[in-house]
Amino acid sequence: MWQPQIQSWFIGILAKKTDDEYRGYRLPKGSLVRKVVVIGNSWAILHDEEIYPDPFSFEPERFIVNESTKSNAKSPDIAFGYGRRRCPGSHMAASSIFITIASILATYNIEKATDADGSVIEPRHEYVSGLVSMPLPFRCKTTPRSEAAVKLIREGLDGNILRN
Repeated sequence: MWQPQIQSWFIGILAKKTDDEYRGYRLPKGSLVRKVVVIGNSWAILHDEEIYPDPFSFEPERFIVNESTKSNAKSPDIAFGYGRRRCPGSHMAASSIFITIASILATYNIEKATDADGSVIEPRHEYVSGLVSMPLPFRCKTTPRSEAAVKLIREGLDGNILRN
């Protein structure tokens, strides 16, 4: 599930499931507000259990929309904002994210970490809260997929001028 980087609670939140009031304006349940500045709660939209059963489970197929799935899922692009105030760099960001993830998945096997006894450590859905949201550090096991992948990784590191 997408976790928006910037939280949208700081100006106002349109309550999706109940009537609400914002600075004296009545906001009926499910209403579309045009005369009041209300910032959508992206987290609530992308974690709505009516649309995304078990929203914390990894189910990328929920975003595949075709005749056989009839998915009600909202586009994860909601994380970039809405309308005129949508992030102007969203297309570049989405492309960069795709290239980065595709490169990692092409060269590494990623698995859950194990403890000293060899038991799998289940990752937890924990985030830093506040204006900027990001996952807390977690452990995982990464191994190169092949010798060709090792060569690619080394070549990438050798060409990286920002290397530590």
